[in-house]
Amino acid sequence: MADASRISEARTGLYEALTAAIAATWRVHRTPPVNPAAPCVWIGPYVQNMNGPSITISFPVVAIYDGADHRQVDALDDLGAKLSDAIWRAKGRPIRSFSSSIDVGGPSLRAVEYQADFTVQGVTLCTPLLQEAV
Repeated sequence: MADASRISEARTGLYEALTAAIAATWRVHRTPPVNPAAPCVWIGPYVQNMNGPSITISFPVVAIYDGADHRQVDALDDLGAKLSDAIWRAKGRPIRSFSSSIDVGGPSLRAVEYQADFTVQGVTLCTPLLQEAV
């Protein structure tokens, strides 16, 4: 299936970059999983901001890890560099990250969330662009 919008194009590119960077040891999900099983990474719903003639699409990239507290912290530390690199490779910008915890139906797991921003030039998120369709 071809991507139907700039949003899905950005999500697909980010998913492919994450999968290439970390799939050997982490499960990567294109969208939030119903029942996340650690260790895993997923791309959450987007937010957009209009900035004049460009649009910024922001995706949260969330990672969780299971194990003793110190192992969770160490694993998420190591993953952070890989997430940041994967966001750059997908032609995005890793804007910020923060730690949190996520309840998966048992003990809460440590998590890290990155904000991945993608800038789109133009006034539409649809493909093809309006000028291309005319």
